[in-house]
Amino acid sequence: MADFRRARGVYVLYNDINVYYVGLATSQRGIGGRLHDHLNDEHWAGWNRFSWFAFDGPDDDTVLDSDGVVRVVQTYTSVELDAPVLIRDLEALLLAVTKPMGNISSTNFSEAKEWLQVATETPKLKTFDDLREKLDVD
Repeated sequence: MADFRRARGVYVLYNDINVYYVGLATSQRGIGGRLHDHLNDEHWAGWNRFSWFAFDGPDDDTVLDSDGVVRVVQTYTSVELDAPVLIRDLEALLLAVTKPMGNISSTNFSEAKEWLQVATETPKLKTFDDLREKLDVD
């Protein structure tokens, strides 16, 4: 298990229907700091889940803390990428966030490791009827 709160990257806030907000985290507070901000700002009621794409990650030689968690540290100040790799990774990110119905194939990130978020509770299943009012459907 890894603690990505201090990682830099981009994050997406979702409501029950779709993407609500997209943001970036570049400071020492990382993605966790930005998510914490959104619990207390004008966006607090607009989202109920999130996804994140970090540019920092655990090193291969990172040692576990006493609680069994790897802390992610900010390790770089600049990155060199060539344009085709950058464009392909941008497409992969957009596909991962939006999940468009028209795309049959998916683009993979050039260099990435997947980390899954751990839920603190079982998500409540919502039906179309639960969301009818938010969808503004007659």
